[in-house]
Amino acid sequence: MTGTEWQEFRRQAAIVGRVSDEPSHRPVVGAEVTLTSGPAAFKRLLANQAIQFGKRWAILQRRADRVRTGADGSFVFLDLPAGMYTLEATLNEPTRRFGTARARPRVTRDDRGSVTAAVVDVVLPSTIKE
Repeated sequence: MTGTEWQEFRRQAAIVGRVSDEPSHRPVVGAEVTLTSGPAAFKRLLANQAIQFGKRWAILQRRADRVRTGADGSFVFLDLPAGMYTLEATLNEPTRRFGTARARPRVTRDDRGSVTAAVVDVVLPSTIKE
């Protein structure tokens, strides 16, 4: 590569989704969505990032394995290795109105490395019994 060449780097959505509540199915703002397991390549990625960020790793709001939902309840994980993941969504709140929801998305890549994003809709179960 000479000094005048550029290498293109594209960010690719790997897991996209939305968190809503039970029973209304309204979007949940600020829910924490965490990838609790994934393929070996994902575990190596996390280990390398933990080294890179050092002591700050534990308190980072956005990481390769943890994001928060936006105003519309949506979330996205970028640039993940192919494989099966376990995803958990929770809403940390004092009243504990909602439980934890889980999903098992699969990230796939084609021959050229392009990702077909896994789409996940997660519904937080109500803990309030009527």
